[in-house]
Amino acid sequence: GSTTGTTWTVTTLGGQTQIFATANAYSANLGGLSGADAVCMNEANNFGYAGTWKAVLSTSTVNASSRLTILYPVIYAGTSTTIAATNLWNTLSNLMPAYSSLAYTGSNPDGTWAGNSCNDWTDDTGSYYGETGIVNGYANEWLTYEALPCNYNSWFLYCVNQ
Repeated sequence: GSTTGTTWTVTTLGGQTQIFATANAYSANLGGLSGADAVCMNEANNFGYAGTWKAVLSTSTVNASSRLTILYPVIYAGTSTTIAATNLWNTLSNLMPAYSSLAYTGSNPDGTWAGNSCNDWTDDTGSYYGETGIVNGYANEWLTYEALPCNYNSWFLYCVNQ
């Protein structure tokens, strides 16, 4: 067989990761990481974002920085604004254009477990605490702001495409 005139098309995935904060707030009992990832998939679908999405959460056994693949730059999914050009974990170069509220993270500024994750996101009682970040926070406050009792309130999640 001849290959004369055969044209091949190669599609390359751009080197970037998208991030968004959920539109809805959730209790700390997310059903673990798999439940939180399902929340992100549902919210991404509602926003019309394609692909696979995971929650930016750490647990006592899994660090957010280890479970997520981050390609740079990181952009805010709704506006394509660059949020982090080279390092998502320790600082943001721009604020997420969102509401001033808190998001569950369970994470230190470097994406490792902060020691508080509401019993690995399976408990919404006052017996446990969960680390939160400020959704439109500066520098590393987006990921690490305050550990609060898991029954204190419902908070948002950060989601990234994978």
